[in-house]
Amino acid sequence: PPLNTCLRQIERKYPSLLFTMIANSGGCGTTTTTTTTDRKRSSSTRGTAELLLSGVSKKEENVDIYRDTWIRYLGYANELGEAFRPLVSTTFVRGTYGVSTAYVLADTYDKVQRCKKDLQRKSSPAVTSRFQTAEMVEAGTDTLLWQGLASVIVPGFTIHQIVHWTSRSLRVIKAPKSAVTIIPTAAGLGAIPFIVHPIDEAIHWLGDNTWRAWAKPLKRWYSQSDKDE
Repeated sequence: PPLNTCLRQIERKYPSLLFTMIANSGGCGTTTTTTTTDRKRSSSTRGTAELLLSGVSKKEENVDIYRDTWIRYLGYANELGEAFRPLVSTTFVRGTYGVSTAYVLADTYDKVQRCKKDLQRKSSPAVTSRFQTAEMVEAGTDTLLWQGLASVIVPGFTIHQIVHWTSRSLRVIKAPKSAVTIIPTAAGLGAIPFIVHPIDEAIHWLGDNTWRAWAKPLKRWYSQSDKDE
């Protein structure tokens, strides 16, 4: 049967055994390679693999307010601001970027703290102070880079360009003033559902081939140096 089905059966029948296996595996298990995948997806789609890494069953999993509640929608603020740019002041648009940036920073802090607690729960001789530091830095850096690009910079720029060029095209064809005001906003809002998934996947590809790939040897070297001292 599929792997997830087998894992669920083990989780239901042998929860203590499953927890022991994961607890002995070491590592933080909360890096955002998996958790940030749900930026524009429902957090309920997170698979059993992530829960196994965190050592927590689905029933016992703490609610992530930054991914599982209305706070998640704050990550969309700058995209809405760019879409409404023709109708609102520049100050308002900048304010929406402030909201999205605050969300990214708060989520980054939350993921670092979750990683810290996870490491404390899995305390063992193999989990050295340098190992803990490396895991926490990786969790925070991955969340900050991924969310910053996928939630703020890339979608904000994309919607801005859609609104700008739509407005410019309407002026070229000398469309009515009302159309020049309303249609670009409608185009920006309408584009949001279509750009979300491609941007998410593109940033994941970028991360997998840059900072995530670079982090592995750096983390291994930093953690190993603790044993050499």
